[in-house]
Amino acid sequence: MGSHQLFIVDDFKLVRTKEEQNKEVIEEYIELVECFVVVEQMAVSREEVFATMHNEGQVFAQQIKDICE
Repeated sequence: MGSHQLFIVDDFKLVRTKEEQNKEVIEEYIELVECFVVVEQMAVSREEVFATMHNEGQVFAQQIKDICE
């Protein structure tokens, strides 16, 4: 194999390695995005729980107020 052919093979390996690295980076990015979505869903659920608790608390406070009147 001549030095020119070896250079082409090395370039192919380099390109392949970069493609593999890009694929790994994309896969890691997708995993991060999926985690972010889960965290956002948890935050929304938490906000919904707090809103429900707040509403229930207001209803309870009104019931106590009505009883005491």
